[in-house]
Amino acid sequence: DRGRPETAAPPEPVKTPYAALVGRIESRLRFVTSVAFPGGPAFEVRVYDWIIGPRQEIRRFPLEGFATVEVVAGEVDITIDGVAAQRREGEHFVVPEGATLGLRVRPEAGHGDNLVSLHAVVMIRK
Repeated sequence: DRGRPETAAPPEPVKTPYAALVGRIESRLRFVTSVAFPGGPAFEVRVYDWIIGPRQEIRRFPLEGFATVEVVAGEVDITIDGVAAQRREGEHFVVPEGATLGLRVRPEAGHGDNLVSLHAVVMIRK
């Protein structure tokens, strides 16, 4: 029937490794696209927003590939392959592909409960 519009199947939901952390973090996948370079590698690029609850420590934060992360709000202790650092609002850090990332939410000075908001771009090799 030519008068009826074709209906496309809804896209399959993108699987992420953050379901296991429900209750500790809120994860929002903002954007997904594919990028390929002529004669070079192909990547799936995912943009995430993560909100990590007060007093949370995640020793092995599951990353799917190379990541660049911005601290949008709060203070967080990070450990990348055993090297520790502190990051504050407005700062960035990079996590190489295959590296182990640990996160610990720092208590805000004078306050007991601090949330950390992170914005990340993750590149996954195809």
